[in-house]
Amino acid sequence: MQRRTFLSSFAAAPQVFRSDGAALRAGAATAVITPPLGASLAGYFTERFSTDNHDELLAKCIVFDNGQTRVGLVVCDLCVLPPEVVAAAKFRAAREAGVAEEALLMAATHTHSAPATMHLFQSQADPRYLDLLTDRIVDSVRMAVARLEPARIATGFGREESLVFNRRFYMKPGKMPPNPFGGIDKVKMNPGVGNADIVKEAGPVDPTVGLLAVARADGSPLAIVGNYSLHYVGGERGGEVSADYFGYWAAMMARSAGAGSRFVAILTNGCQGDINNVDVRRPATKLPPYRRMEQVAGTLAIECTRLMKQMQFTDKAELGASREWVECGVRLPSPEQVKAAQEALKGVESPYRDARHVFAREALIIAREFAPTFRAEAQALRICDLFVAGMTGEPFVELGLELRGKFKGRALFPVGLANGHAGYVPTVQAHEEGGYETWLAKSSFLDKEATPRFMEAMTRRLGMLGA
Repeated sequence: MQRRTFLSSFAAAPQVFRSDGAALRAGAATAVITPPLGASLAGYFTERFSTDNHDELLAKCIVFDNGQTRVGLVVCDLCVLPPEVVAAAKFRAAREAGVAEEALLMAATHTHSAPATMHLFQSQADPRYLDLLTDRIVDSVRMAVARLEPARIATGFGREESLVFNRRFYMKPGKMPPNPFGGIDKVKMNPGVGNADIVKEAGPVDPTVGLLAVARADGSPLAIVGNYSLHYVGGERGGEVSADYFGYWAAMMARSAGAGSRFVAILTNGCQGDINNVDVRRPATKLPPYRRMEQVAGTLAIECTRLMKQMQFTDKAELGASREWVECGVRLPSPEQVKAAQEALKGVESPYRDARHVFAREALIIAREFAPTFRAEAQALRICDLFVAGMTGEPFVELGLELRGKFKGRALFPVGLANGHAGYVPTVQAHEEGGYETWLAKSSFLDKEATPRFMEAMTRRLGMLGA
């Protein structure tokens, strides 16, 4: 029987384009980052602890090398990546694996059923887990570099509109509840399915599906990197650790590609700060745990498999990397806000469950622990004709659309939750409208001028690579 290759799995007669430059090599690897049971879990106002593992969490790495330049991408099944872990892992990977710090992009998927890696709301990170996480990220890079071999790559783009919904809404006059600080916002996040007071969505979605496929020289599958802007799906059993729909998608793509055990499927999250999988216009069907994750992953995998049938592979590649540090302003609470927060917490015991108390505590933490500026990393990678934009924090979907508009005609992956966490990154307009994503907290602390400043830097970095 003729051996089935990655290329022939999806295209009967793939066209291989050759370009000037050194031959491409690629390597991919995974490392398990599942914490011990009892770990504090991130993603909710109150602290939860893991009692079981539904599926393993992974650090997934892919590295490209053309003999002159080496670039890499690491994506972790985590809610967020802390800046100190990113810095330590990049420093070590540069020395132990030969991937320069500016050429190695690290990001989280944003699963809400993973261990806390930062002090988020009332969830606390375990320093011992952060040490393990750093080791395992570096291991994934070292293994990927050790596995470098001749490769071909292909990129493709499609659309999947049925899975993504803007979660911020304008409401009917007089129907907006007060925020935790006593004010009235113009926009409400997640107003509830079937809410008759909804007027319209406050923003767009980005249904773009991006795909980078990597095959060995003999055509067998090596890796796939996807890009899609969706917050997360959820629906896990309480206390269980899970990679969410990102893990389901990876398993489905491996089956679709007919891949072996060393095949690595990586799904990067895009600009998803105001995007989720909840359609408030239609009543939701109650599903058993994990079923919705599986459905979402399956729908996205169908579109990705369709794309694979049209993609054309090349064994030559131009590689590049560029980054700069952006000094972003931080919204520190005023003395009046600090006093009000202190008054709100008088006589109230933790853990806090009322939003007023949760955000009062957040304001006091920011006043006590945060500096006036935050240093964010704007990073761009080039992999042949594909440009990857490393976006800090949880950028709003409008920012990814803005980059696609500026570089129209270019293959572009905006990758959010990259290179350390900076909370939500709303647009200037969203700051003015208010809503959960702008409420002062460890999850939202940048000032409204930080976003255009970061976007200017991101545009420069992409431009320097030829976008």
